[in-house]
Amino acid sequence: HYHDAVVYKTFMKSKGAAPDTTLDQALALIRRIHDYSGGLHQVVYLVGWQFDGHDSKYPDWSEVGPQCRSSLSDDPLTSLRLAMQEARKYNADLSLHVNMNDAYTNAPSWKTYEANDLFCRQKDGGIVRGGQWGGEWSYRISHVKEFRKGFAQKRILGLLEMLPDLKRSGTIHIDALFGQKSDYEGVSALDDFRAIVDIVDFWHAQGVDVTTEFLGRRDQVGVFPMCYHL
Repeated sequence: HYHDAVVYKTFMKSKGAAPDTTLDQALALIRRIHDYSGGLHQVVYLVGWQFDGHDSKYPDWSEVGPQCRSSLSDDPLTSLRLAMQEARKYNADLSLHVNMNDAYTNAPSWKTYEANDLFCRQKDGGIVRGGQWGGEWSYRISHVKEFRKGFAQKRILGLLEMLPDLKRSGTIHIDALFGQKSDYEGVSALDDFRAIVDIVDFWHAQGVDVTTEFLGRRDQVGVFPMCYHL
């Protein structure tokens, strides 16, 4: 119930930079809000929890970065799992900020995505480039191809297997989730967004809500229960 909760992001780390917020500090904030508000429900998304931080090595979600070490455990994965459990003591669902649009050439799965042609392509067949974040160019994943070929489902299930407490939290925040045309195949942005709806339905089938950054199109109305920017 996002409408009667405190919903916010905690920014942990940008790639190539020192950590902004430790996991211990994030839990301290959760405790303070719990105490100040009389136990109001919180929904908290950690940004920059993976690899070297925010916008690093997408599309992969397979590694919890060293920035997640805490007093709970020196092992980042164990620490994050324990933090999710600790947050529930304060009526807080601790979850993650992830991205399903972008891929980087230094990602562990880049060659796999390239070999299976999972990118949006220009009319001449070149891969559609996204933004430049932290000095690295991102490239746009085709939601149509990623879902039809089963790779979207594979990375969702992999994340939930690595962090089963995400199902207890019941929510995930997906950065900038919007359709992208792929002229080479004649796929429109609306076609791509319809595949996003299939991806959201797959998250739902695992017991997880999908929230996102903004409403970019009217088609998105009714798909996401909460967004940051209207």
